[in-house]
Amino acid sequence: SMHRNRGRRNMGLFSFESKQVKEWKKLAKSGDMDAQYHLARAYANGKGASQNMKKAVEYCVQSAEQEYAPAQALLAHFYGYGKGVEKDYGEMIHWGEKAALQGYAKAQYNMGRCYEMGKGTEADMEKARRWYTLAAEQGRPDAAYKLGQFYEHGIGVEEDMEKAEEWYQKAAEEAVEEEITIIEEEKKDIATIKQEETSFTQTGNVKISLRRKCLVGIFTCSHITFAIERNSFFRLFPP
Repeated sequence: SMHRNRGRRNMGLFSFESKQVKEWKKLAKSGDMDAQYHLARAYANGKGASQNMKKAVEYCVQSAEQEYAPAQALLAHFYGYGKGVEKDYGEMIHWGEKAALQGYAKAQYNMGRCYEMGKGTEADMEKARRWYTLAAEQGRPDAAYKLGQFYEHGIGVEEDMEKAEEWYQKAAEEAVEEEITIIEEEKKDIATIKQEETSFTQTGNVKISLRRKCLVGIFTCSHITFAIERNSFFRLFPP
């Protein structure tokens, strides 16, 4: 299409590569999977190089085929969102699971999401819980938060408020150390959340108060964008 050609012509004008990218390219040629992975990210994000999804996917595949878990997880992401490739949930699961089985926490969390949402696979809450547990045990606050929900509502597991509280607590503590990005649907500032927390506590709704407490903990951390779902649950996504 004309639009695409115009974009390509402009690419030449703004094409640049940082020293770091040039260094990675040398290493990537000799098969360095870490360098290949970093190039995939650089081209995908347009950081240190002009954005180029074709190159991003090529480097990502080279790295992923060497069984490099971060690249496998990134390739799963590309397939899940149709970035530089046709959207393909089957491929997303294929590469995501490879990374998750190697113990890569981000991929373990994402596998939990796939089984919870039934994306690319049958929804299976018990499997979702198992993947979330593996990720949470490696200190991912979003996975710990999910487990809090699962135990609070008895999803894929017996309802257990004590365990829910433990996981919510863990999520709140770990979120302080780790930046979390949450898809934006509706912005609320921390003051509003704290206000709601107070009013929930006053109505004596223990469950909701518990969740709020954890989330006030999370949201008092810096660098966090957040959103509130229509049903007032929080949905956390991997960065």
